[in-house]
Amino acid sequence: MYIQEAFEEYLLDKMMTLCADGRQSHDIARDANRVAEDLGLFDAVTPFARFVDTLGPGMVGVPRVIEDAPQSLRVSAEHRYTLERWPLFEFVVFESEDGLAWGQTFARRVGTPVPTISEITDLARWSHVESEVRAALGAPVAHEGWPPWEISIYRVGETEATLCYVYGLLQSVTTARSAAT
Repeated sequence: MYIQEAFEEYLLDKMMTLCADGRQSHDIARDANRVAEDLGLFDAVTPFARFVDTLGPGMVGVPRVIEDAPQSLRVSAEHRYTLERWPLFEFVVFESEDGLAWGQTFARRVGTPVPTISEITDLARWSHVESEVRAALGAPVAHEGWPPWEISIYRVGETEATLCYVYGLLQSVTTARSAAT
């Protein structure tokens, strides 16, 4: 299995597992998880050089200040990677001044228009990133998560929608009639 294919398969497996879509990991996913774990790309402390060794240098942005990051990560360069499975998005990895990788997330590919969100039914798997949903719908009434996973709950009229994100990319939308009407 090629490294980039293993990386993409690893991300897909995390998305399915963390958003509990009921699918079981298959042999390819287990192999990809083993490759990703061997590479150490998502360890607690990961040198950014591991991402370069695995995926290449990526497209590099100028260093920027990220206000809500811990002091040691506050000034970081953004690296964007194109992944075949998600052509409308790029996988973003921040590199701290100390050379550490952190803040892995998906972002819409530069120049790709954001699909309109006028109602919850406009949302579907891999259609939007978390920041786009918040910009359109505002803050959720409740949310919970820790990297790379997050659940957000929105109430619109009598509908309650539970949105699940992994690495900031929308994975699932579950709707039900709201008990709080």
